[in-house]
Amino acid sequence: MIKNNSQYNRIKSKIDELTQAKEAFLEENKDHESAKFQIGVNSFDAILSDLVKEKEDYESLSGGGFHIIQPKSLESLPVAIIQTRIALGYTQKTFAELMGLKEQQVQRYESEDYQGVSFDRLLDFSEALGLKFFFEKTIISIDKESVFSFGDEITEEAVEQEVLKVKNRGSLLIS
Repeated sequence: MIKNNSQYNRIKSKIDELTQAKEAFLEENKDHESAKFQIGVNSFDAILSDLVKEKEDYESLSGGGFHIIQPKSLESLPVAIIQTRIALGYTQKTFAELMGLKEQQVQRYESEDYQGVSFDRLLDFSEALGLKFFFEKTIISIDKESVFSFGDEITEEAVEQEVLKVKNRGSLLIS
């Protein structure tokens, strides 16, 4: 994931270099049926495809407009923070200033995808960016033999009904 303009410019240069290298490879290798040729072309294409996707993702985020950023789990929260920062037009420097940090600290956090940063601190970053979270509980279907106890206020019949809903819909939103 591209996290700043410097990385973006390096990726653009790398795409140009690889495109030229692929063209040279195509010129030099006339036996287009050989396995070596096919492996070479496939390698260039795979690398270029990944780099172009990263470049386009960054351009989309940094270009303004409306973005839906949906972390699938708490583990993907750091990526959502970075994407939101970019989408809001904050550089690492301006985000650092907003958070009362040095730019190098934000660079370090992002280079490590916020590994080692406390959950409370991640929430501070999220709040500063205006990120909102909504959590959904999912009840996983259990068989009759499973050991599962309910609180006094929850009956087994109520759980059975909810399990049927989960089976029918795939998940259950509990408010």
